[in-house]
Amino acid sequence: MTLFTLLKSLDTSNILSPDREVSGVQCDTRRMKAGDVFVAVSGTGEDGHNYIEEALQKGASMIVSEKPLDSSVPHVVVPDGRAALARLAACAVGNPAEKLKIIGVTGTKGKTTVTHIIKGLIERVSGAKSGLIGTNGDFAGGEELSLARTAPTTPDAVTLHNLFAEMVARGCEYCVMEVSSIALDQQRTAGIRFAAGAFLNLQHDHLDYHGGLDGYFAAKKRLFSQCGRSIVNVDDPYGRRLAEELPDALTCSVEGAAEFSAADIKLLPDGVSFSVNTKMDTANTSWGTPGMFSVRNALTALACACALGFPLNELCRALPDVPPVVGRMETVPVRQGFTVVIDYAHTPESVESALLAARGFTKGRLIAVFGCGGDRDKTKRPLMGAAAQKHADVCIVTSDNPRTENPEAIIRDVLAGMDASARAVTDRREAIRAALEGAAEGDTVILLGKGQETYQEINGVKTYMDEREIVRELMQ
Repeated sequence: MTLFTLLKSLDTSNILSPDREVSGVQCDTRRMKAGDVFVAVSGTGEDGHNYIEEALQKGASMIVSEKPLDSSVPHVVVPDGRAALARLAACAVGNPAEKLKIIGVTGTKGKTTVTHIIKGLIERVSGAKSGLIGTNGDFAGGEELSLARTAPTTPDAVTLHNLFAEMVARGCEYCVMEVSSIALDQQRTAGIRFAAGAFLNLQHDHLDYHGGLDGYFAAKKRLFSQCGRSIVNVDDPYGRRLAEELPDALTCSVEGAAEFSAADIKLLPDGVSFSVNTKMDTANTSWGTPGMFSVRNALTALACACALGFPLNELCRALPDVPPVVGRMETVPVRQGFTVVIDYAHTPESVESALLAARGFTKGRLIAVFGCGGDRDKTKRPLMGAAAQKHADVCIVTSDNPRTENPEAIIRDVLAGMDASARAVTDRREAIRAALEGAAEGDTVILLGKGQETYQEINGVKTYMDEREIVRELMQ
């Protein structure tokens, strides 16, 4: 590939030696090799322009930046480094996104579950292989992809298009991906045409980044300017607002009238069952994860798959065979007569939803163990504490991922929203031990915040910690 070929995606002729060969595109000097094009991106924590000299030392064949560069190396100045990176990253690997039907899912909570269900439905109904990009990992069919990740939900543009290329190479026809608000704001998905996009909800999260709920909503709304079909959950107030602004959107609701609605809902200890109603059809189905939010997630996934052209009846027959998602209301078997559940809930609303779901099948007390992540939105901490205390009988506040913050300081922020009955145990393992030792027959112990994660990050260092293993060890 030559610079001339690569730069056609930028519509620029401001370059020396356009026939020079290049090996790839990078925005991170740690991943660079000689011959790569380096795109300097102004980040929230780091400014890529500060690494241009290092990129040159590593043999960069060209620099793309937002600022002029005094160098004989081919150099292009662009108004937006992030947008340029997205175009170049796609071009560098042959624009693989154009060979896939891509479905994007955005929302504060539920993205992992809904993408998992959509992938499962597509593969079971059509037999077509589908990729998946998200919090729980990146997959092509049943094979996990091992490309390095630089973001927990939606990766940077270089990694993203490399994942698309790997999926195409492995025979995928579809890709279902979680699309975070920060990724949309940072244009990691710029230039991608989505066959369909789904909006789940917008709740109290990432406000430290977006500056408020309106900024958060504006970031999420960007996805739908790139979508062929838009699917919107109108049970959420921001979903109703979005549906008003997108008159062609396909609406979903478990609470009222919509183009896809749920009825005859049964909330069971091991899952849910319900009927799906549209203007054209009605079908019964079920899924093996408990809670009303599971009905809402499954309904949205079904609507997405229908928007892609799959028959509702076949989708509803396939849904019961889609396995539950790791770390989302996941039950850990114990022999002691009580129930242990692990869930990823880490916002006030998701804590409330998880506890309400657990309350529905708990005969005794509901014991909640939870914490808040460090270096993230501090305003949600007392709100999470208040939500937990409102819906749980016993609350043990502990560490989540303190990252670079003091764990005790985070716990004090959480306790500010709670009364004196809440108990604080800083060490998460010891907090789990206290909850298990205090549980009796018929109780439910719910561990919130970590979900599928098998590590804890303290002082910037990740150490292995799997709550399932901790529960099994403590229950021996």
